[in-house]
Amino acid sequence: MTRAWRVIAAAVLLGTAGCGSAGKNGGDPVEQLDRADADYLAANYSLAVYRYETWLESNPESPRKAWVLHQIGVCRAGMGDVNGALAAFERALTSNADSTLRLQILYRRAILRNSREETAQALSDFQTIDRASKEERERAIPTADFLKRFGVTSMRAGDWEGGQKRVARVVQDYPHSREARELRPYLELKAFTVQIGNFRDRDRAFARVEELKKAGHPVRAIRGEGEILLILGEYRKYDGAIRERDR
Repeated sequence: MTRAWRVIAAAVLLGTAGCGSAGKNGGDPVEQLDRADADYLAANYSLAVYRYETWLESNPESPRKAWVLHQIGVCRAGMGDVNGALAAFERALTSNADSTLRLQILYRRAILRNSREETAQALSDFQTIDRASKEERERAIPTADFLKRFGVTSMRAGDWEGGQKRVARVVQDYPHSREARELRPYLELKAFTVQIGNFRDRDRAFARVEELKKAGHPVRAIRGEGEILLILGEYRKYDGAIRERDR
């Protein structure tokens, strides 16, 4: 999930810095944000956070406050500071974020919550996003990625019917997308499983299945993207699969 978050973080669209008056420390607020943005784009997240936070101290009532807090959250996520990122997103949500930014914050918060296996909280954020108008949602978030994450999170929570409908929509509407390639194996599942192997060679895969079955393990094979996956068990909720994996 960390890697997935970084992909999302790298795609955040930076807003144009507003004009406004000089900050309390006498610096040009536009120039201050430009420097923070440059550090962000260079993945110098720690320095970017410092610059954004310094800017906030000088401009605490700026209409840009929610956006800057959002940027701090994205940077902290890029640093691996999940708690700090979530705290920044919470502050941004209570700082008069506009509707588009609010949906983006909820989306990134849901991704972080999933990374901590907080499935119910992540699902709640995705459901809030889903209740927004189609136009608002599409302005804020790529549709294929939203449906992928919402669908998989629904399945994690035990809603396989709703989750697979969203997954199937991605595969049908965006057949050549990266998301569709990732999701096709989910269409064969009715519950979560534990992957115990993967093979490029079909004969080797099924030979291994037979070996494990003879040893008393209820293993089966499903087709993945260019490979065959060996899976074990069936769990309606994700936490059951996690417990099996960690045994």
